[in-house]
Amino acid sequence: MKGLVLTSSFRITLPDDIREEIDGAVSSFWLDNNPLLLQVSSNVRQSGPQVGALARLKDRMAAHPKRCWQVWNQPAHSRKGVDQATAEHTASDGALWVHTYLVWPHVAVYVTLCGPATLVRNKENWALCAIRSIRPTLH
Repeated sequence: MKGLVLTSSFRITLPDDIREEIDGAVSSFWLDNNPLLLQVSSNVRQSGPQVGALARLKDRMAAHPKRCWQVWNQPAHSRKGVDQATAEHTASDGALWVHTYLVWPHVAVYVTLCGPATLVRNKENWALCAIRSIRPTLH
């Protein structure tokens, strides 16, 4: 596993053989011969109050009301001190999409994970391990 600093705001640990594409503020990650896709972006709070993870998730769900959203009861991230919220929906092609917001006082990270439901829900898949590894670099 290798640790990467994608921006000045957070660090993520990914497999050594990860493939990566950066498109503006969004970084996409995948492994060859593995159908999971992980996308990550972040925002740094410059001033004012931080918007919480649940509020961000509710805004995302409200923007796409036709999707059949299911909010996760279990946290996607394992560390204390992170405000987090996660929900999933299944796309018309059968792919499961998981949307996670991880919020600390100075940075918010938005993560999407997409792939076959059985792989996405496997708690030990490389992408969920990567989500659990995210740490802010700003304090």
